[in-house]
Parts: sequence; structure tokens; C-alpha cells
Amino acid sequence: MITVAGCLLRLLTVLTTPYDVNAYDALEHRRYIEYVAEHYTIPQGSGGWEYHQSPLYYFVAGTGWGIAKAYGLSEQARIAMLQGFSLLLSIATFLLAVRLTQLLFRKKKERVALHACTALLAVLPAFVFFSHRLSNDIPFTTLSFLFLLQLTQWWQSQTQTRWLWLWVIVGIATLVRVTALSYIPILLLCLLAARLPRRYTWTMALQGIGIVLLLTGWLFVWRAMEPSSVRLLTFGNAFMNGALGLKTEWQSFLVFRPSAFLLFPFNHPFSDIAGRQYFWQFFFRSVFFGEFRFFALWQISTFILILGSLLLPCMLFGLIESIRQSARFFPIIATFFVLLAVLLLYRFLFPFSSNQDIRLMPLLFFPISCFLALGLQHTPDLLRPTVRLCFVLLCVLCVVFLVLPLL
Repeated sequence: MITVAGCLLRLLTVLTTPYDVNAYDALEHRRYIEYVAEHYTIPQGSGGWEYHQSPLYYFVAGTGWGIAKAYGLSEQARIAMLQGFSLLLSIATFLLAVRLTQLLFRKKKERVALHACTALLAVLPAFVFFSHRLSNDIPFTTLSFLFLLQLTQWWQSQTQTRWLWLWVIVGIATLVRVTALSYIPILLLCLLAARLPRRYTWTMALQGIGIVLLLTGWLFVWRAMEPSSVRLLTFGNAFMNGALGLKTEWQSFLVFRPSAFLLFPFNHPFSDIAGRQYFWQFFFRSVFFGEFRFFALWQISTFILILGSLLLPCMLFGLIESIRQSARFFPIIATFFVLLAVLLLYRFLFPFSSNQDIRLMPLLFFPISCFLALGLQHTPDLLRPTVRLCFVLLCVLCVVFLVLPLL
């Protein structure tokens, strides 16, 4: 039932939400798709705001766009076609997450964790919003969850074939978004933690890196030959709107005030009113709402953030429990810490408010959900009813948040 509900929420989102609502640089992503449909070549990275992005998604979408246009489909029909593609990928991502959850929580006594993790991934608004957008975020997220599922399966079996497929997935994902290169340290950490013979470890590492170079090397050579590569070298951060800029101080990475959510429950990339200068506050809000503002849902959003804040100790408790059971959860732990470290470093090197959004590392949705579910499973008896009630209320309010605008 939870899985079906998660799929239906994504379907409802696509049917009722235009592609450029609750989306990031939607028109620029569409411009990239139309450019490929017309010219069928990789545009220069400096030629458009999103042209620095890896090209694979845009060639798939651009090919579909061009064929549909040739057959006389209207612009609206072409957009609906691409949104349908995004919907299928979003549902596939959710189903991969469900399968991964089942793989981790197999025991009968862990059914609470199994259902909690599945439920949270089913209803988190920021995760559901991927389903209607036209951008490389959607296939990148699908490949990311496929990567983590495959990594977990390799961790349990340590077969050579799975290991090689992992690197193929990383290579393809890099052709969708270069952020996938951050998965390489995760793989190497897991390889070291597997404690295989040293010679075998070196061979597997070199094989994997070789696969990624074979799949993606041409793209980096192509981009390096461009006359102007400043946006490529800065991962699209060159010429950013100065109003997004932040000062980097020690407080930026240490301050977290849940009381601020009572004053303003949403992120605001251009204003300090929401505490955008504080990484953890911006990141926490983005887990639920991205960087968008839903003023008609102000009260519900505030309650969602309050409940989420109350459940933070439970999530941290789940993280500690996962470390205690690291033989089973090591790939999830490595993914969490590596991607969080990369996101923090990215924010430090390129201090813009939009660089604190979980959208940049969507795979973090899974470790966060997994640790919270694990915390719910192992909560002390005295606190268990209260904590689980908070979680149920959180999930219910997330559903209300998604469905209420449709009524």
C-alpha cells in the first residue's frame, strides 16, 4: 500500500504541476533540449546557463523532442511527453529505493524500519517534486539509486560482475551529471573496507577507474577544447547572480536553530530572512521543500519542520546504530558521509545559497530516511510511542502538503 501511494503521489504531481513550477532553471534546461533537437551536437558550455551540464539526458530528451516535432505534435504535447518520461524515471527511482530498503531490513523484527523508510521516501515533497521536471536531475537521481542498490548487493556478495557494473553506472551517470564522480570515493572506501587481498584490491580499483575513463574521457577532452571553459571549470558557478552570494564564516557550518523555522519555514536563496547563510538550516529545509516557498501552506510547512526537528535525535540515534552494525550498513554510512562532505566542500569553494540544496546530492535522501527508520526501530521503550507518533504525523502532513493544493 505504501509503495502504491508513493507512485500515485508522483502521478498526481505530474498531472497537476507545470514543468516550470517548483523547478530549477526550467526554461534553461528546456533551451538545452531544444538546442540538441535542432543541432544534434553538444553546445559550448558558455553558450547557455545550463549548457555546461553533461549531455546524455539532453540528447535523449532532444531526440524525443525532435521526433515528436517532426510528427506534428504540439509544444504542449511534447512537454507532456517529456514529463511522462520524468514520471517513469521518478517511479523507477522510488521502486529502486523500496528494493534497497527491503534488502537492508530483511528480518521480521525490522518491519517498523522497513515501512518507515519506505513511507518517508514515498511522501517527502522535495523527493516527489522530481517527477514533473525537465532536467538531468531526474535520470541522475535514478542512476544514483541504482548505484546504491548495486553497491549494497556487491557488499553482500562481492562478486566481480557487480563490481564492474558499478563503475559502468558511475560512468553513465557522469555523462548525465558530473556530480557522479563523487561516487568514486564511496566505491574506493567500500573496497578498502571489504579487506580483500591487496593485489586484488588494486586490480579492482584500476579496472573501475579505467571503465569510467573509457566511458567519460571523451567528454572531458571535448570540453577542454572549448575556447571558453570558465563555467565548466567552476561547475556552472561562474557569472552566478551576485545576490546569491554568501559570506563564509565559522557560524555558516555550525549554527542550526530550529526556532528559525517558526519565523520562516521556507528557504529563500536571495534573502537572509530565512537564515540562508547557515548551511544546516538551508539543507534541512531543502530536504522537505527544496528552495521554494509555499505561502498558502505556511502552517502545514511549519509543523512539518517542527516534527522533522523533533525527529533529528532519532535520526542521529539511527546513524549511531548503523555504525554499530557497520558490517551491514557500511555502503549507506560511506554514502552519507562522503556526499555530505562533498556538498560542504562545494558550498565552501563556491559560496552561493543555492549550493546548499539536497538536490545537488539527491542520493542523500536514502541515508537520511534509512537512519531515521533505524532510529525508530531501536528507540527506547519509554520514548517509542511519542517518537513514532511524531513520525506518523510527519508523513500524514507531507501527504496533506502534496494533496491539499489539488483540492
